[in-house]
Amino acid sequence: MDGETKMINDNLINEQNIEKGVVLYYLPDNEHQLQAISDVFLELGVEGRRLSEADLNLNIGYLAGVDGCEMISAGSEYRKPDKTFAIMHNFDDAKISEFLAAVRNQDGLRIDLKAVVTEHNMRWNCIDLVNELKREHEMMQAFMSARNALNAARQWQKTIEENNLETQFGLLKTEVDRIVESAGIVIHKGERGVEMELDELQETRRALADILQRLSLHHAEMTGVEE
Repeated sequence: MDGETKMINDNLINEQNIEKGVVLYYLPDNEHQLQAISDVFLELGVEGRRLSEADLNLNIGYLAGVDGCEMISAGSEYRKPDKTFAIMHNFDDAKISEFLAAVRNQDGLRIDLKAVVTEHNMRWNCIDLVNELKREHEMMQAFMSARNALNAARQWQKTIEENNLETQFGLLKTEVDRIVESAGIVIHKGERGVEMELDELQETRRALADILQRLSLHHAEMTGVEE
């Protein structure tokens, strides 16, 4: 094989490896789940590398085989994660969607947290990444809950205005207007991708939950009186 042919073949091999990508994953010793994730990798034609507990303190870039990413260890002290996770490397958006769909289609396969290797996280160890993913998940749950509650409060505003019930709801209507305005500011930050504090979201959700409950009770009392 001449040098030019070898170089072409090496390039093809490298391109194939990039297209296939790799998934680092952490699953318990469960035969069904391990077989299921193996089936996913076989179906998609990607490489899967199961992480051992000894791997959890090593940096993600090294574990994923990122060029030039040397091994960094956080030491021997770590807490075993309470969540299963998968970290994708060299996956484009289409491949990410394909992988997530394949995981969902496997009965009994549970991967709690998913991430991709980035310039930002490749030097983190797995434990740090899991903690960050859990924080982001908690933030997203709080944001979605607060946004749903805000939409419900806005629907109450619309109902009161369309039925001319301002007098019947009295100061409660003034209060819901105030809470909707302040909650709208908080939620709008999240919709624009502005960093939010979890405490701020939780406080907003509590205020909305309280006013929604009071609106419902007041409406029930009004309906009972009318009947």
